[in-house]
Amino acid sequence: MVRGRLLVCMAACAGALAFGCNALLGLGNYRSCDGGECTADASATETGPPAAACEASADCVAADAGLLCSSGACASVTSLARGMSTFECAVLSDGTARCWGNNAAGQLGNAQPSPTNVAQPQVVLDEFGQPMTGIQQISLGYDFACALRTTGTNSSVWCWGTSASGGGGGQLKPQQVNLGNSAVLSVSAANDSACALVHETARNNVYCWGTNTNGKMGCDNGLACEDGGAPSPSTPTVGLPYLLPTVKEPKFLANGLYALCIGFASSGFIDCFGTDGFGGLGDGTATPSSCCAESNPEPVLAATMVDLQGSDFYTCAQDDNKTWSCWGGNLGEGCPLLNGCADLHAPTQLSIGAGSIVNLTPGWRHACGITSDAVWCWGQNDHGQVGDNTRSGSDVGPTKTLLPVRAHDIAAHRHFTCALGDDGQVYCWGQNGDQNDSTPWLVGVGSPQGDVLTPKPVVWE
Repeated sequence: MVRGRLLVCMAACAGALAFGCNALLGLGNYRSCDGGECTADASATETGPPAAACEASADCVAADAGLLCSSGACASVTSLARGMSTFECAVLSDGTARCWGNNAAGQLGNAQPSPTNVAQPQVVLDEFGQPMTGIQQISLGYDFACALRTTGTNSSVWCWGTSASGGGGGQLKPQQVNLGNSAVLSVSAANDSACALVHETARNNVYCWGTNTNGKMGCDNGLACEDGGAPSPSTPTVGLPYLLPTVKEPKFLANGLYALCIGFASSGFIDCFGTDGFGGLGDGTATPSSCCAESNPEPVLAATMVDLQGSDFYTCAQDDNKTWSCWGGNLGEGCPLLNGCADLHAPTQLSIGAGSIVNLTPGWRHACGITSDAVWCWGQNDHGQVGDNTRSGSDVGPTKTLLPVRAHDIAAHRHFTCALGDDGQVYCWGQNGDQNDSTPWLVGVGSPQGDVLTPKPVVWE
């Protein structure tokens, strides 16, 4: 195994890679099969290590392909999971997933509650102990995960980890969330709850389950939201998923610790549920509210909304002019929303002074964004989560990370960040253990080494 590289499973010459016999194996490395051997294409320039020969067996061989051997086939990482978590997950092109980091509650999905911290990515298993398939998206809570899964024409949500997944404490095996026969469009997990955007007979709707922190499910703070809308004082935990009372048709979800924000179809209208203590409702006020049922959604963007992303304390929305606007808590430290580090009670344009952000990921007290030519991070940097080979006790402004390639996807978490490079590799940086030891924890780069201050490739085997 070549350190930092993924595995390619070559079952036969004609199907050596997911892309067929002629394949792009890395930066400039085109190869074709000739008599059962992989040879360099005459039009290509060799820039990386040579790939192994095509093999008749299903042996895994190291190659510069950004592909992972999964069940005898080739798969590449397609997306990274987001959430304010202490672990990370990657979704692969064959519908499986791998997770690594903190596993105290079984949130890695490998049916094992120990060891507590796992540096090597683990295969997410289904309810039968086999690799879960059909995964389209994963969203992360603090110590649980939920996956959007498709099988045939059906789509569903499966969760594992703590009781916030909706299935009791410490779920080592994934449980399906009871959403009926609705077509699930997306899932958004937060610290202690999760919500799904589903399409029912006539329109989209939002269902939530977990802990009703700050009344963000649209019913009284601290009470359970029972299916059908009747609050119950018996417990603050939702059993069956609760239908949020939205007047307009929802299209985007951003679930946080203090607020749940919903973007509506074909407009710049957003409505938020929860508490306004940090300005999290984006309505121009900062008065905590114990009950925030759906009112009249307010237009907060000058153009049509195309994306909505949330953190524990703040939310950001992108319009079709590629402008991001954010609101909520700057927290007095970290300052992920910039703008002088003050809380933002209404949507305020976010500018990092380095071109348009095409992909924004809010972290806990830091944030990162992909521009046309680089990855930029800013905010809290006490564990090197900005990725510029520094660690700082003070907040930092927008800083270009030392990622060696361009990024296709990015996910900022509690104290670390991961990016999917255009070479197919996943790179991570930031906290990799607590401040007192170097126990491998979050970033999946292999050997114990404490905080990782520059992006390093995840070691898959």
